[in-house]
Amino acid sequence: MTEGLMFIYRVKHPEYGEIEVKAQDRLRAASESGKAWGTPWTGIARECTCEKIGPAPAPAPAKKAAPRKRTQSKEAEKK
Repeated sequence: MTEGLMFIYRVKHPEYGEIEVKAQDRLRAASESGKAWGTPWTGIARECTCEKIGPAPAPAPAKKAAPRKRTQSKEAEKK
């Protein structure tokens, strides 16, 4: 997905049901729903109703990896 302000949308379709997706706008919400349902969004976009629920939660910050332990090579242990 592209960067920018993301929202949660509830997308409903008479044949595929209801799903909540993260998207920037209604068009992208229909596109994400089509991906989830396994159908081209162009065929379902007019039949979908999109309701903006609210802002999507910010992604969790990436955790830093723990520092690696330094180990001596077998050759250094023999000396």
